[in-house]
Amino acid sequence: MKNGKTLLAGSALAAAFLWSVSALAHCDTMDGPVIQDAKAAFDKKDVTTVLKWVRASDEKQLKEAFTAALKAPARRQSFYELLVKVHREGEGEKYTGVKPAGTSLEPGVKETDQAIHQDSPDALVKYLQAKVKDDVLRRFARVAETKRHRDESVEAGRKYVAAYVDFVHYTENLAKPAPEAGHAGHHQGEE
Repeated sequence: MKNGKTLLAGSALAAAFLWSVSALAHCDTMDGPVIQDAKAAFDKKDVTTVLKWVRASDEKQLKEAFTAALKAPARRQSFYELLVKVHREGEGEKYTGVKPAGTSLEPGVKETDQAIHQDSPDALVKYLQAKVKDDVLRRFARVAETKRHRDESVEAGRKYVAAYVDFVHYTENLAKPAPEAGHAGHHQGEE
């Protein structure tokens, strides 16, 4: 029972980690939520839909670019790029351009989006539990195997130490508390 609780706690931490990392990469694709909201804003001719993705200090710039893109639809791609750039900068992340639709996403993004869409984290938790379990078992097996041979030579000892350090750092990172708000505070009007 204790192992199950530990695995569940580790899965929750992995979920928080995957969300914070994956959501960042997800927001810069043509089929990601930022651009989808921008397309909906153009359909409605109302920029309000996308303002949640940027800091309050960036609203004026986005509104002006949106108005220009409404008047000249050829400017929409430039608006998408500006929106994603401002969004990423608001998260403290580097802007690397808008990726095409169908871009491969970080592991867990599809499952995270499905959980949000379905209003249920159940499938996501199962996915993350399986991932964490596989990672723990694989790393543990490497430590156990190298441990048996660690005193045979300096090289064998170093292989053990490398496996040990990798395993300890992995579990240590899983056990660290994830920040509650993640990067969401930037979208709530923080400067």
